[in-house]
Amino acid sequence: MLSVPMATAPVIDGTIGDGEWSGASSPWMFVDIASGNLASRQPAVWLSRDDAALYVAASLPLPPGKKPVAAVTVRDGAVWEDDAFEVFLDPVCDGEYKQLIVNSVGNQWDSLRQDGSWNGEWTCAASVDRTHWSLEMRIPFTDLGVEAPKPGDTWRANFAWDCKTPEASIASWGHIKGALHQPGCFGALTFAEGAPTVQVSGPVEFA
Repeated sequence: MLSVPMATAPVIDGTIGDGEWSGASSPWMFVDIASGNLASRQPAVWLSRDDAALYVAASLPLPPGKKPVAAVTVRDGAVWEDDAFEVFLDPVCDGEYKQLIVNSVGNQWDSLRQDGSWNGEWTCAASVDRTHWSLEMRIPFTDLGVEAPKPGDTWRANFAWDCKTPEASIASWGHIKGALHQPGCFGALTFAEGAPTVQVSGPVEFA
């Protein structure tokens, strides 16, 4: 379970500015869905919210001299086949989750479960640096069909990194083995006033 704190809304420009996410919490300990073991490379992810939206940022490491795969250039294309980041949100905990995906050039996919005909009003941006690529997202609560969370509310959620560079792998916050579309294996987000935050400062690689 991870607590999502109230914080000042970040600028959604794809660049994670110094201190911009200092009040956020970080999902941590992503697993490789092929093996079920702890992923050898860990993304840095940040979550916060205000009265209108949930905010998500991620920094995904790149090997030296490599650029992320970004073949998809249209809305609702198969961005999961690129280097991409996925967000799954089930605020009512009834299995009717929304899936939001962003690739490294900011192209989006969104769906209700696996139905790609659903489109939300969420916004995102992405950027590529020498050692990583990063993204920022603003997800209005209205997209999710709910009001702003109240203290004590709990959502089911998952976050996943579709890595194609240098080789294909998928890392998931929820301890999933196999396909990502397993809402019963999602993690939990809680919205408690004054709860402590846990934060990761940057991507990590385990030996």
